[in-house]
Amino acid sequence: MGKVLRKLQSNNGATLMLALLFFIVCAVTGSMILVSATASSGRLEGMSKQDQNYYAVSSAARFLEKTLCSEDTYIQATDKLEITEGTKPDPDDPEKEIEYTEYHYYPPELDIMESTTNPPTKKDELTSGILFDLLTDDGIDEEHVDDRVTNYIKKKEASGVSEDYPEEFNDKWFKGRKESGYTGVFPDDESPYIKKTVLSVHSKSGELESLKVDVSMYLDKAGILMIKCENHIDPENDNIGNTYSMLIKLDCNETIEMKTTGTRDDRTKIREYSLKFKTLSIEKSK
Repeated sequence: MGKVLRKLQSNNGATLMLALLFFIVCAVTGSMILVSATASSGRLEGMSKQDQNYYAVSSAARFLEKTLCSEDTYIQATDKLEITEGTKPDPDDPEKEIEYTEYHYYPPELDIMESTTNPPTKKDELTSGILFDLLTDDGIDEEHVDDRVTNYIKKKEASGVSEDYPEEFNDKWFKGRKESGYTGVFPDDESPYIKKTVLSVHSKSGELESLKVDVSMYLDKAGILMIKCENHIDPENDNIGNTYSMLIKLDCNETIEMKTTGTRDDRTKIREYSLKFKTLSIEKSK
């Protein structure tokens, strides 16, 4: 009987029981945390898929705004006029000499300039693409001359050799700079003066699938560039979700610098138009 009482009162094995109890409590708590984390992960994944259309549009808008308004580069349009003065035989009296002035006006050229160097250097020629089309009124025919934004075509048509001074050389790049503000109204999407393209947006982590964004650009006579970014709608995909649209407004500031080289009888005049974009606003579009 005494041995039985001593065994009941003994503490041998108590540590093992406590350890087992502690293990059970930790296991239950760990399971609860794992379930909670799994549920939160599912909610975050669902939120990512739901909002990826917004992130695609906003990312495309920020990318375009950052690229066009870069402080490292700008667009330069150049007009070149060679003036030659001298004497030549008089067609009515070959024994006499008459004075003459000849003008050789070259078509305007557009370049992308690197402003990080002093003086700025040419980074690349701008001969194609949406920006070139907008700055040269590509696609606007003779029937819509009044709708042209710049004087590029007018200057180009006046190029060549002539005895008359080409007044087009003195024209500004944009046909009408703003004086009392601007409307900032994006025209109807069917307008032939809107240039369109599609951008593909990728996430850095690769967790989101590549999404396409429709980009529409319109440049007005005051040099205001409006860019609309919208989710690309695939008619074969029913699971489009929420769609978003953002409108970027940029002011293409125009500054002009004149240069003259050569002698009085044989000189070259160069007019450089520096076109630099500045952000006016980035907002939701209807």
